[in-house]
Amino acid sequence: MIETDYLCTMLCFIPVNQEKHFKETYFKLCDGMVLPCSAQRIDQKQDDKVCLYRVMVMKHVKDAFKQQLYNNLRCQCREYNLNEINLKPKEEEEINNLSKKVKELKTTLIRNSLAGYSEVYYALLHLKYLRLYVESNLKYGNGDYFTCIVFCNVGKEQKIVSTMIKKFTDSNEEGWYGTKEELKESEDFYPFILIKLGVPSNI
Repeated sequence: MIETDYLCTMLCFIPVNQEKHFKETYFKLCDGMVLPCSAQRIDQKQDDKVCLYRVMVMKHVKDAFKQQLYNNLRCQCREYNLNEINLKPKEEEEINNLSKKVKELKTTLIRNSLAGYSEVYYALLHLKYLRLYVESNLKYGNGDYFTCIVFCNVGKEQKIVSTMIKKFTDSNEEGWYGTKEELKESEDFYPFILIKLGVPSNI
């Protein structure tokens, strides 16, 4: 592989069935700016479809050589760049280091998020209890006895609420209570205080 102020090495990927034609014509490309007899096969002949040749060309015509090679033989080529090759291991090492750092940061984020979520949820639960107590006093007065029920039955909440409405409603008050859809009102109306403890779906 040769690289000077004026010459550069091009790596050409040539189909095996075009190899003979390539060797007969490559030095004629770019008006003689290709070094004659510089084509040398450098692969190990393990691929029976494509072979790899190195060719020396003048630096100022390397792009034109690449284009003409594609136009004439439909072959791909690229410039041999030692600096790029030397940088590759460093780039891979940097990528590995960044991957490890991202993994560590992700683990820390998940751990802190779980801890923070737990604290916020407990705080939300206390606020719900305070609201339940205040609304109970406002609706029923300052009594000596309140019963607090917490239920969680995903998918059957409405059925449980309907059962509780029937249980706590006097016979002469039927039709007074229900959801806003049932009552065709702007809000739900129950014979008890109902505080929903939920978390937004996007959290």
